[in-house]
Amino acid sequence: MNKLLLLFIFLFSITLVSAVPPVTTMQQFTEGYNIQIPQDNVLKVNEPYSFKFHVFNITNGVPKTSGISCDFHLYDGTGIETFSGTNSLADDEGDYIFNLTKGNFSKVDNIYYFIRCNSSTLGGFSESI
Repeated sequence: MNKLLLLFIFLFSITLVSAVPPVTTMQQFTEGYNIQIPQDNVLKVNEPYSFKFHVFNITNGVPKTSGISCDFHLYDGTGIETFSGTNSLADDEGDYIFNLTKGNFSKVDNIYYFIRCNSSTLGGFSESI
């Protein structure tokens, strides 16, 4: 009986050791948009927040302030979308702004956002907690 148990443990450990690691490839684009978010990101419970970001052309680094449409999605800690909006116009300083109400921040939580900006030919995205 002990030999059978040792054989089972040995076979089980071989499958764990020889398991193939997951594929983790990062795509590096040579065209499209790079979205830069200021690193203040200090959000307070029950306070509104103006989420701002800049969009740059990956090829030449030139700020993209028109001719694109940016979508912003905010998710709570359980994955439920709490805000969704679109902005096609940057302000005078080149910021794309999404004004979020205090209802989006009613408790301390890990909040996830996703940004996607597209023109008719190029695109880019950013995401983070």
